[in-house]
Amino acid sequence: MKPEERLSWARAAFDEVRDVPAVIFEDACRHARRTADHPAKIVPAIYGYKPRFDVVSALRRQMEQAQALLANIDALRIAQAGPLDDGEMMGIDELRDLMPSMRITAVAKGWARQSDLDALKQEEFPC
Repeated sequence: MKPEERLSWARAAFDEVRDVPAVIFEDACRHARRTADHPAKIVPAIYGYKPRFDVVSALRRQMEQAQALLANIDALRIAQAGPLDDGEMMGIDELRDLMPSMRITAVAKGWARQSDLDALKQEEFPC
């Protein structure tokens, strides 16, 4: 094939496979490279390829998730507390209001001082 013929063939082939999802197209091209022995057999090999897994269901599921996100884009959300300002730490009174497991998390995240947690433990469990 001359370069001009290859270019026109590639353009025609691209028009034929333009609507094949990329997920399927990559695997189908690998399949076509292994099986097609003539350029005219490449596009039929791509369309004849059967994916190893159910791509259509996976794509449909992704589309449904995206549609659900768009449908709820303006829905009210539960407000989330932002991070504490730099240098702002919980006081011992705020630490006292937390469940014991959350106190450890507050110290680990840097929201409270270990010394305040130790003092609170001494206060609650004097030994």
